Amino acid sequence: MLIMDLNSLFIHAVHEHIVVLNFTDPLQRSVRGPSLFYPSLCPSEYLLTMTPIVQDNYVPFFETQIRYFGGLLSSYSLASISRDEEVREVAQILRTKAEQLGEAMLPAFNTDSGLPASSVDTTTCAFPTPSFHSPVLMIVFSGEPNPQAKSQTNLAEIASNQVEYKYLSHLIASSGRPIREAKPYFTKPDHVMDILERCQGKDMTTWAPNPPTAAEAGSEVNLKDSDKYEVEVDTGLWKTGWSSDTGEMEGGGSNLEKRLSNTLTRPPKPNVVQVSIGALGDSAYEYLLKQYLLSGRTEKRLLNMCKGACICA
Repeated sequence: MLIMDLNSLFIHAVHEHIVVLNFTDPLQRSVRGPSLFYPSLCPSEYLLTMTPIVQDNYVPFFETQIRYFGGLLSSYSLASISRDEEVREVAQILRTKAEQLGEAMLPAFNTDSGLPASSVDTTTCAFPTPSFHSPVLMIVFSGEPNPQAKSQTNLAEIASNQVEYKYLSHLIASSGRPIREAKPYFTKPDHVMDILERCQGKDMTTWAPNPPTAAEAGSEVNLKDSDKYEVEVDTGLWKTGWSSDTGEMEGGGSNLEKRLSNTLTRPPKPNVVQVSIGALGDSAYEYLLKQYLLSGRTEKRLLNMCKGACICA
């Protein structure tokens, strides 16, 4: 709206819809509906809550960060420099709501490793039960309930929140408030960068089939486990699958690979499920450069990590 110079509509929208938001009030979050991943199926009442509930009171961390949290912060950033005084006044509402949402979602980092959980209850700070699977996790993993489900996450989900949280940390610190109030919003997301830096290019093995025989070349064959062998991959990329319990990369897509392998044609294409710069990983690589620029080009390790990934992509 601001970009289109619809200032009056922007001000109205903030007063009508943003002011009333309460991200931790169970009553405001009592309406159930399909997940944020399928917004076209949501009833109007569900959309009006602006609370993307997936199961019970669990909120998807990744989707909430990039859409709601990022949306509030970017709107504040634009409104705060507007030449319209009324717009600059309502900008403070956006900033307040962004901080409230950021605080409500921060417990997602309270895992054993410090990697954010895939979803969190903003009222109780609890994580999902083991049987819960978000639509994204059902793509990365088998989609079948298992005891490790609550700790399974992916590269995009753990590394696409740092820009928002670090920007919020800057806003709090620059406002004259105590540094201790701003610190968690920087250190918790930045700890993920510590882990990514340590794991970059490490333990990168994938499978490949044994070379096909002349008779099999170009024909559809059934790949058996005995046909496969591990190959070390020299890369600065990361696997898509991660565990928020251990803070380590996992197979990320291995179950999906096995299901698809029955119809592969030899020679198969390279494995793009386990290591990806597209779905499940793309925003993580984008955020490396964005964080570096946000830091005023001072966090050199982020630039180095970005370069290491780009060279191998």
